[in-house]
Amino acid sequence: MPPVPQPATSFGATIAGDWLYIYGGNTGKAHEFNNECVKGDLFRLQLPDGSAWEKLPGGLELLSPALVSHEGKVIRVGGMHARNEKGAKNDLHSTDEVVQFDVAAGKWEALPPLPAPRSSHDAVIFNDVLYVGGGWQLSGDDGDGARAKWCDAILALDLHAPEKGWQTQPQPFQRRALAAVVHQGRIWFIGGMNSQDKQSREVDWFEPATGQWGQGPELPDGPMAGFGVAAAEQGGQLYVSPLSGTISRLSADGRKWEEASKLNTPRFFHRLLALADGRLLAVGGSNRQGQVRELEVVTVTR
Repeated sequence: MPPVPQPATSFGATIAGDWLYIYGGNTGKAHEFNNECVKGDLFRLQLPDGSAWEKLPGGLELLSPALVSHEGKVIRVGGMHARNEKGAKNDLHSTDEVVQFDVAAGKWEALPPLPAPRSSHDAVIFNDVLYVGGGWQLSGDDGDGARAKWCDAILALDLHAPEKGWQTQPQPFQRRALAAVVHQGRIWFIGGMNSQDKQSREVDWFEPATGQWGQGPELPDGPMAGFGVAAAEQGGQLYVSPLSGTISRLSADGRKWEEASKLNTPRFFHRLLALADGRLLAVGGSNRQGQVRELEVVTVTR
């Protein structure tokens, strides 16, 4: 597959139908944030053998937007917008914007905004409900998070009745730069950075049917561990992809992580997606050599 059209970290990605969609992200250097390097472009690539990316109508320039798909539409949730020009002091703001791209109509439509701005979070869809967890709220911050407000609630929006608005309930953690994925009737929130500015290997799950919270096994130790980790479910199995390049699978008893494959090009702040043929797809991200443009298809052991 052709590489991503512009190298980026902390972007949104999802698969809708036979298409891979990516939105926004940071094309600049690590810890560089400005209104030139933070992008608002929407691209798509046909799967499995598309030869060229197609550029679609974009929107607000965003770092860490969450992108999910539902009934033929691509939904974008939150993210961080850099208002400052290149070379000026960072002026970073989380957004409450929630919009969906109607693929058939080729245009964006508004959904109810988040109860409060949020970025560095993640989102999933489970039983036609959009769930958002983790992240923080930046309001003119310089990028170090010193004045950030950490999010301590999980949000839920019924996509069949969005007019009812967002439902909120407490979440037992405060972490950002984490991954969220649906697995076995639960929403798993994996890794990230905690409010003490420490990288976290913790794994928490939420069960919508009962409203209960619980914890899974910590992620395997390694460089950056869970910071900027990606995750996906494929074939009823839960997989995680940290900077080490080792893709691990949650064991059948849910008590440990087992090595399932390895990336040829390790990366973090990327996205891991499930392909229709049973394989996984790693998209974008960066490593110690810089940003990664290559898409990598991964076969996992069973």
